[in-house]
Amino acid sequence: MQISDELAALIQRAESAITTARLLVDENNRLRRNIERQLDHMFEIGVEFARPPVSLPANPHPPVAEDKRRAARSGYGDAAIRSGSA
Repeated sequence: MQISDELAALIQRAESAITTARLLVDENNRLRRNIERQLDHMFEIGVEFARPPVSLPANPHPPVAEDKRRAARSGYGDAAIRSGSA
């Protein structure tokens, strides 16, 4: 039985697509295993270095900005005037 050129081309494209799909599945599996190893490692590190207790007080005085110039105020609700709008 003879196969038409169009059918032969379709078969070849299908075989190429199958090969590409297998390569992508293999890459996906490799990446998944790599991520699982990384997560396992992060979990082990997390056990070794426990987070500090939540009861630590937050910094009551946030750092002061270096630029101490005050923005121009509009007088309406003490809202700052945007540059270029006055």
